[in-house]
Amino acid sequence: MHDVTQPAMTSDHGVVITVGIRVNGDRCAIVVPVATDNSTLSKKTLCDQAAQDFEAGLGDKIAACLSESAYLTYFQAVGMDDGFIPMRTDVGPLDYPGVLAAVCETSQVAALLIFYSDPDDLAAGARVKVGKTFLPGFPDELLNGDEIGSSLTIKLDLLAQAMAEGWTNAGTGGGKWYRVIAAPLKGSNGAALTRVGSWVTRGYSATQRRRLIPH
Repeated sequence: MHDVTQPAMTSDHGVVITVGIRVNGDRCAIVVPVATDNSTLSKKTLCDQAAQDFEAGLGDKIAACLSESAYLTYFQAVGMDDGFIPMRTDVGPLDYPGVLAAVCETSQVAALLIFYSDPDDLAAGARVKVGKTFLPGFPDELLNGDEIGSSLTIKLDLLAQAMAEGWTNAGTGGGKWYRVIAAPLKGSNGAALTRVGSWVTRGYSATQRRRLIPH
């Protein structure tokens, strides 16, 4: 378990990022709620900046966890609150290809990153909130039974650490983007977000129902 301290953030500075991944020909996606401590971005620029910065800060780290049989296909950003202009950037197979062994696990099999809520953001006696990122597309040879090899675990740790500790916001005003626990319910404009207080990568494979996007 690894502890982290994030700044206070609100949903009017929050974005839901979707990253497309092609795995063995299947279309998959991961969804990551993020927010920034940069308060200068407008409803026109927030999602655009978020998509650009997520690609620049985490695109290569995601690809580093993938098999050669997988690659990233797009980065999409949608504001947590209403009224923000969304953004999507499509990328080709050679932009963010997987770099690990070619024989890939089925797209239903994924590595699992776990993010636990900061206790300071919870009411007294409240249950811990958990954010999960299921990452498909890793090589079969790095799975022994359901145990993930240490070489992949190191790469997953680097990705989870970057999400929790933040990556550069290149927009005017600077600051960082951070993975948060979840987007609030719609209609909660400017709501305080539950921050990540600690993170861990699981050393075993996991599955998530309804992972495949219908054709």
